[in-house]
Amino acid sequence: MGRSYDKGARFERKVAEYLRGRGFMVVRSAGSRFPDLVAIRDGVAMAIEVRLRREQFDSETINRLLELSKRYGVKVAIAYRERGGVVVRVLH
Repeated sequence: MGRSYDKGARFERKVAEYLRGRGFMVVRSAGSRFPDLVAIRDGVAMAIEVRLRREQFDSETINRLLELSKRYGVKVAIAYRERGGVVVRVLH
């Protein structure tokens, strides 16, 4: 795998730790599977796609997340890096 994949995988692990620190149980889908993370807290599941930068999210990814929400009744979110920190934005 390339250097870009390694940076992305490292950031996925950082987001997972961020969520665990907020009481979530987190499962990471290794190998560029969709979604990147599934987080569960208080009986509510959330599917999360992770990118290093917010502008890396395209409409296809957002639509896939929204379809996942509609089909399975889970919350969906995007996570990205901003000013060295983690931002998790719930979409639905």
